[in-house]
Amino acid sequence: MVLESLSDVGNLLYGLRAFSSSLYFVDSTCGLILYGELQSVHSQGLFERSFEKSFDYQILFGPGTTLRVSAEDSTVCSILEIPLIVGERVCTLVMARRIFRQEERIEDENACRETAYTDFLTHLYNRRYIDLRLPADLQSCFEQKQPLSILFIDIDYFKKINDHNGHVAGDCVLHGIAVLLQKMVPAKSGWAARYGGDEFLVCLPGWESDSAKQIACRIRDSIRGHIFRTTYGQIAITCSIGVETVTSDHAPKAVDELIYLADKKLYQAKNAGRDQVV
Repeated sequence: MVLESLSDVGNLLYGLRAFSSSLYFVDSTCGLILYGELQSVHSQGLFERSFEKSFDYQILFGPGTTLRVSAEDSTVCSILEIPLIVGERVCTLVMARRIFRQEERIEDENACRETAYTDFLTHLYNRRYIDLRLPADLQSCFEQKQPLSILFIDIDYFKKINDHNGHVAGDCVLHGIAVLLQKMVPAKSGWAARYGGDEFLVCLPGWESDSAKQIACRIRDSIRGHIFRTTYGQIAITCSIGVETVTSDHAPKAVDELIYLADKKLYQAKNAGRDQVV
């Protein structure tokens, strides 16, 4: 691109201001970049006065390059370099679009990860997290020759709550159960998730069967004794829990088998009259 004067460059940059968060004009002959945030350029003649500082710059990157521009705040920009000839001077137009700072990227990634693995209603982990975490915990316990217990929890007659009180009331109950689980499941040695619908799963790596059944009984008693307050009145419920413990000597070959075994225990609890731990 050939331009006659700096004023022409100013007009060009003013036209490009919507496409780039920062615009730089580099004099390639002396290796200096004339710096300016050119969104402030509104008319011909202001371009020359907008450059108030210069610093060393080397054109080391090609068009479309992404690089870290500032080590201080870890800003990452997408750089587009366009060769220019202004009069007799060989120059370069650098369009820098700020993408993110490193800290922002990490925060965004963490937020996305949390959203991807969190159930929107209960704020417990979701099925996707179960599918990722449970195999890892099972493999870890197998390698360390430790037991692993899971609790499969189902709300008794939950469909009646939705039918008689409405789905909003049912959602309030599910959220209330999640709060109870968060309080009762040791964060350092276990985790709770919503498996789907009115079913919850608690994973307890390193827990023997007796200890797992004890916490299952406490969860059952806590849910039985809790009054769930909703906009449609107070609701009392019970739950059934199936407990399955595996050891390194008798570990299932797949997570699906482990969940199947826990599900069988759950239905034994329901067939025994509900409000049971098996």
